[in-house]
Amino acid sequence: MSPRRESTPPGNLGQGLLEPSPVTPPAPEAPPCPPPPRKAPSSEQPRTTVHKTVQEHDKGQSAEAHQWLVLAGERKKQTKQTSAKTPQKQPAPKPKIAAVKRSMEADAQNAVVYVYGTDFLPDWRLNQLPWQVKRFHDWYKEAASKGLKGIVARVPPDAFMGGESFIFIDFKDICAMFRAEKMDINLLAVWCLMQAQDALKTKQNICYLDPQRTYAGRYRVTIERNSEEYKNKTDQEVEDIRKELVENAKREMSCYIARAMLRFAKEDKSCVMAVHHVVDHYLAFMIYPSAGRIFVFDSADYELSAYQEFVNIIQDAYKYYVNQGGKHKTGYVRMAVRTKFPCQKQPKGSILCGYYCCEFLRCTNRYVSNPEDYDPSELQGPANAQSPTEIVTALQRDMCQFIRREIYHEKGNFFSPGQDMAAHPQLCKWPRDQWPETEDKIEKEKREKSDKSEKRAKSAKSAKQS
Repeated sequence: MSPRRESTPPGNLGQGLLEPSPVTPPAPEAPPCPPPPRKAPSSEQPRTTVHKTVQEHDKGQSAEAHQWLVLAGERKKQTKQTSAKTPQKQPAPKPKIAAVKRSMEADAQNAVVYVYGTDFLPDWRLNQLPWQVKRFHDWYKEAASKGLKGIVARVPPDAFMGGESFIFIDFKDICAMFRAEKMDINLLAVWCLMQAQDALKTKQNICYLDPQRTYAGRYRVTIERNSEEYKNKTDQEVEDIRKELVENAKREMSCYIARAMLRFAKEDKSCVMAVHHVVDHYLAFMIYPSAGRIFVFDSADYELSAYQEFVNIIQDAYKYYVNQGGKHKTGYVRMAVRTKFPCQKQPKGSILCGYYCCEFLRCTNRYVSNPEDYDPSELQGPANAQSPTEIVTALQRDMCQFIRREIYHEKGNFFSPGQDMAAHPQLCKWPRDQWPETEDKIEKEKREKSDKSEKRAKSAKSAKQS
């Protein structure tokens, strides 16, 4: 132990500072305390209580119970022997959530296959769509019960500047539109027909080309080598014939676009809208011949090389347009092409290019049935649809209403009297209270009444507060 100094008393303060204090030896350690003595066990033990049974249970075993136990033991031995012989199966690993979702989606897609005469969509999905879509679906069910396979639309000569033609709309293609699947070129032609009519009603300087005459399948010719016509010819001869057919098809398309440009320029149409289909993808072209510019609206941003052939066809048409005295800028021999225009883009991996292309071709924000009843500010610009679901729903609404009003009704501007549907008058007309013009007027009257009621309620509230 280290030496411990004692404290100096206050009287000897100076002495304590000069003389060291005596060191005391360490105190001896005390011996450990002995454990407390244990008490001797007492002779008196606590008395235990024994419960007495009122009546004992007879444990005698009956013959039936003995037989049942013997049989149960034999069955247990048999199961043990069989389990020892057969190898035990390991439990299958649980699939991941992503794999389960993919399999469920694949099963759902395989299960939803169009069958003629059946519903396009289940009832719960139809109830979520606009009333125009549901009413068209009801008409389709009635038409399918009569044996009709589709609808025929008559295209007047002045619609696409290509003479009178017809568009066959198959119910299968309409079903694909209801399910947001890949859109057919015929429905795009119907959409351009609707936009051309809306532009004429609203007096806009926009015109449209026929999508059936501007898609890539027109000039991408393939020849079947095993046919009788080319069986005895060499490969070089077949290739020369194919190139000649391709050049003729491109020349025919270029002449059609050039004549349309000249005709539209005489009617003071400054913008020409066209649709091009290449490699299972739709693109919209906005052509300004007087300004010498081409704007490409592509929802997937394809490279220019994918549709360079169609751009060259437009350039050839522009040369013919300029040589024939069409209005143009001086010094513009070729048109300037703007690719990858900042427009709405489709989700990656989707097949909604046709729906986005229709959105690019809009001249109004909705289908116009009575332009005199609408505010001009509502007719300008595209629809206010941003998400893919909104774009598809708006297209379904306008397409169904246009087909119902203008194509399969006997008073429609594009009704074809020579089709099979003309034999069923109940499909081509409906009572006057269900005529689309009357429907629009009824909706307008409802809106006016609701506005008046709201104004009255506001005025009553203000009067009470005052």
